[in-house]
Amino acid sequence: LSSLAEKFILKKKLEVSILTHDRYQRLYKNHIKRSLGKLNIQDITPQIVEDYFLKLQKKKTSNGTLRMIHKFLKPLLGYAVNLELINRNPMELMKAPKKVNPDLNIPSVEDVKIIIDKNLKKKYYWAYIGSSIAVSTGMRLAEIVGLKWSDIDFEKRRISVQRSWINSDSGKVIGETKNKYSRRSITIGKKLLKVLTEYKELRSDMKSDWIFVNDIDDQDYPYNPQSLSQAWRRACKESGYQNIRFHDLRHFHAVNLLRNGVSIKQISSRLGHSSSIITMDVYMRYLPQEMEYEVADVTDNFLF
Repeated sequence: LSSLAEKFILKKKLEVSILTHDRYQRLYKNHIKRSLGKLNIQDITPQIVEDYFLKLQKKKTSNGTLRMIHKFLKPLLGYAVNLELINRNPMELMKAPKKVNPDLNIPSVEDVKIIIDKNLKKKYYWAYIGSSIAVSTGMRLAEIVGLKWSDIDFEKRRISVQRSWINSDSGKVIGETKNKYSRRSITIGKKLLKVLTEYKELRSDMKSDWIFVNDIDDQDYPYNPQSLSQAWRRACKESGYQNIRFHDLRHFHAVNLLRNGVSIKQISSRLGHSSSIITMDVYMRYLPQEMEYEVADVTDNFLF
């Protein structure tokens, strides 16, 4: 299987994003090669594939990884069919593992304010800017680091998400967003606008168009996302919080919009989801119970 997989991954390099191509390489190297790589493609049967997935489940491989392996392996074996190496895809009738949404860690408004205003703002000001963007827009970490000043329309109060940091095996790359839906325009509030305006004035001596650039090193390339993530973790620890990730700010943004009556469609658009169904699937369960009673009370108007 190994030689076919290498050929398939090389072929996919022309068809998918850098991020997806790197994911394919890591999936094969870390999960598939050891178990199936030495097998002849003609010897791979539905039973072998099923046993392989059962083995992964016993090793407590995450649901997300299982789904990605299925998403990679099935077209790989389909590619073998196209090349007439086998007559039938052994995964043809095998369904992908059912998606399981993990419980999200949604910090409270009070917790976020303490971390951002009382810690980040004083000690890690550039990270305070990045975190403020995350809280106010729901943007992904890699999208925030990929921002330029020219992406912000200060008059119309809009941020244009055009690119994303990609931590590729070939090195640091600023490239495409996660998908075409991730390229979006987000309206921002007046408070964030003020924060960004003040930061731009503070950094007026910097020649780079990148918002998050190092004062000392190459000004033509932004910070690695890890730098922002690490500053956030330090601020959390110093504020007495251990388990709030930077990515949780994206969830914080979405859930608090939902709790304040913003429509799923609007939230989905801000997050850059390909479908409102994804947004509903992830976040609807976090609606407070009181809102369900409010909806039920509306139905009283239906009775005469």
